[in-house]
Amino acid sequence: FVTTQDREMTRWEGWLFLVFYALFVGKVFGWV
Repeated sequence: FVTTQDREMTRWEGWLFLVFYALFVGKVFGWV
């Protein structure tokens, strides 16, 4: 249970990181 929970958390963190990174890059280059 703990392992799957950990895996799900890291997956969500990875997706959130990608989203925030995309927004950050978009702001830097003036796309957003």
